[in-house]
Amino acid sequence: NVDIADDGTATITLTDAAGTGANANENASLDGAMIIVTNTPGTELPMTGGPGTTLYFVIGGILIAAAAAVLFTRCRLIREM
Repeated sequence: NVDIADDGTATITLTDAAGTGANANENASLDGAMIIVTNTPGTELPMTGGPGTTLYFVIGGILIAAAAAVLFTRCRLIREM
């Protein structure tokens, strides 16, 4: 059962199928236990996105184009010999 108050406090009540309290195992019993969670702001998360991988794609494309140009030039020089 989860109840959220107007102040943002959430109260979570754990119960089993009979409604008498959840039992995690034989050694731990949560009969009627309540967990109170208060939603408080934490640290600011880092920004995501930005330029991403665009720079890597551009540099990779330039390298591939340069390699193709060198290969084409070498093949043409070898044929002319």
